Amino acid sequence: MSTPSISVLTVTYNSEDHLPAFLEVLLPELDSCGGELILVDNASTDATRSLIQNGVQHKAFVKIIENRKNLGFAIANNQALAIAEGTDILLLNPDTAVETGAIQGLLESLHESENRGAVAPQLRFSDGRIQRSCRRFPTHLNILTQMLGLGLLFPRSRWANGWKMGDFDHEQSRDVDQPAAAALLIRGDLYRELEGLNEQFPMFFNDVDLCRRIHQRGYRIRFDARYRVIHAGGGSVRRRPLAMVVSSQLSFFRYFERSYTGLLYQVPNLLLGMLLYLAIIPRILFHFLPRRKGRRDVL
Repeated sequence: MSTPSISVLTVTYNSEDHLPAFLEVLLPELDSCGGELILVDNASTDATRSLIQNGVQHKAFVKIIENRKNLGFAIANNQALAIAEGTDILLLNPDTAVETGAIQGLLESLHESENRGAVAPQLRFSDGRIQRSCRRFPTHLNILTQMLGLGLLFPRSRWANGWKMGDFDHEQSRDVDQPAAAALLIRGDLYRELEGLNEQFPMFFNDVDLCRRIHQRGYRIRFDARYRVIHAGGGSVRRRPLAMVVSSQLSFFRYFERSYTGLLYQVPNLLLGMLLYLAIIPRILFHFLPRRKGRRDVL
């Protein structure tokens, strides 16, 4: 039996609303390019598991792991990695729908350059609008401008909204710091060498941490606008806003602790931690407001 060209790793949790469309478009794509799909369900309480079983019947290239409790995204993703046999690895959310030919195109894009460690497609909403899915690695100044609301006042300014790349329209392909991991293709040998996602970030910022480690190994990450994936987004946060907001704020602080370790950063890190703590209540209230499409939230 030949080695799969790609292993798609997907973690589900109460994903019944998206799974039928997800499987309908993904399975033929994997069949045509010789890939495999590994589904890890984090103890869903809806119809997710039955939809998986019914949707992948007689598909030899699909593997299923059913967890008895919700282990978080990072651990579940690493469970999938442990049994993945593909040459390359695609992290793919269950609330996505890949366009025809996108997977093969991303594979070709990944190997266009030897120093390209990962590649991400353009993400779009179901109505065709572009999602602003790429970001720069955050700095202390970025967080200050966000807290002061400058990113909202000057959304296209690199200085005021540089972290969220408000100055990039996502229409063109380019190298980026960190695309959203809703759909992220990574060289398999590199991803295995990095041992997958950092489990200190159970739900949030594991993708930022991963991209930072990819860059630290001397690789680049490409945003390739030629290939598209439809992405709903935000389901986990909307289902459990309190737990998810607290988790994201703690992970945000942990990311800064790991990334800015010098003595000079200790006071800024402490101040950042205080700001993130104070921002928990406004963020929870924000999630109960009518949702504006196009938003990729952390703060």
